Amino acid sequence: MTAKPNTLARSLPPTITTQPFKEFGEAVIKAMEERLNLSLTGEARQLFQLPLRKGGVGFCSPAETAPYAFLAGVADSSQTWPYCSMGEDVKGWVSEEKWFINEIDNCLSRYITPGVEWPEKEGLTNATDFGNHFSAFGKRKRSERLQARLTDIYRQQQREQLKNTLSKEMAARMQSRSSRNTALIWKAYPLTTNFALTDEEMRFSVAYATGQRLPHMPDRCGCAKETALTMEHSVHCAEKLTRHNMLQERLVTFARLHGVTTRQNPRYHNQDAKERLEPDVVFYPAPHAPVQTDVTVVNPCAPFRLKGERGGFRYATKNQKALKNRKYLARAKERGDMFKPLVFETHGKMDEEIKDLLNMLASKTPMDRGLALTDMQLDLAITLARGNARAASTTIAWAQRARDSRRALHPLSADDHSGNSSGRRRK
Repeated sequence: MTAKPNTLARSLPPTITTQPFKEFGEAVIKAMEERLNLSLTGEARQLFQLPLRKGGVGFCSPAETAPYAFLAGVADSSQTWPYCSMGEDVKGWVSEEKWFINEIDNCLSRYITPGVEWPEKEGLTNATDFGNHFSAFGKRKRSERLQARLTDIYRQQQREQLKNTLSKEMAARMQSRSSRNTALIWKAYPLTTNFALTDEEMRFSVAYATGQRLPHMPDRCGCAKETALTMEHSVHCAEKLTRHNMLQERLVTFARLHGVTTRQNPRYHNQDAKERLEPDVVFYPAPHAPVQTDVTVVNPCAPFRLKGERGGFRYATKNQKALKNRKYLARAKERGDMFKPLVFETHGKMDEEIKDLLNMLASKTPMDRGLALTDMQLDLAITLARGNARAASTTIAWAQRARDSRRALHPLSADDHSGNSSGRRRK
């Protein structure tokens, strides 16, 4: 989406490119809305257009960063200015150059915020200082990665503003998704069916990432509490065990591919409390000590976490790890085993213990078989997204059934009854 616009943005000033880039960005959003059958408006659109590393979906409008691309392009070419025939071409470097200098001054005055520690700040005050700073012979590194550094400062400012303007749930969602692992499902190249989400799974993933409600989604859940049915509630009300077992199965498959023996204790609804305290998977990476693990998925943006202390979503993984350690760690040490709580967050973040386990498996890889660490992380990210979609699908289906049941008991409201009865009397 950004390669060709970026080439134009580095070559032309934003007074020329901004409007076409805005139209291009709107066309992209319209195409995605039609493809996914979603309406991305308000806060959902803001998250949709944020970069992946800032907690968004990555469909950034090129109009937002066009000024920084232009300045970086000019800085890259500034060292060639002394070799141009500017002294000979009076018309070109008196009238046209003035326009060019004005464009640089316009970018610097409008888009470089005073008081902010911009990279190469001493060269970002006016066109004269800009030219002197970046065209200095032997200082070529001053312009290296300038666009990335300028854009990163802009995105950081934008993110801080959104923290204060977004709703509490949306702000928590944005910050929870600012993880390298969260971005994996958007970067997966579908070479095989294992790495390709279905249309419905992709639709839900975009809706969940932006907080945009799905069409035909009831207002109330079908659970006993009849809680308000939000996108966050949809992923932890039903099918949690199915999602858990999907992740557990993938970890066991990784171990088998790497020649590591395992012992599973699948969790079923009919197990009693004592059996539920047994670890989910025990890995035997001989000659090292066995590793007991417990797989768990937490929702950092669940309503009960947002109602608590400010920023409670940040401690969802930490609190869950502490809970699992209290349950299993002492028992594992008694057996001479290690224990690792494998905590996933519904928005894609994976705890470091998961990475440690995958590294341990990858270290057992012979040259002719096994998976790399990044491949296993991608596989787990896709599996988590599929589990979320399945959980939401079941929750929404139950909510629709409960809504229809309520309609069967109360098919018409009091106003409808009075209106229909008066109509019959008039007849």
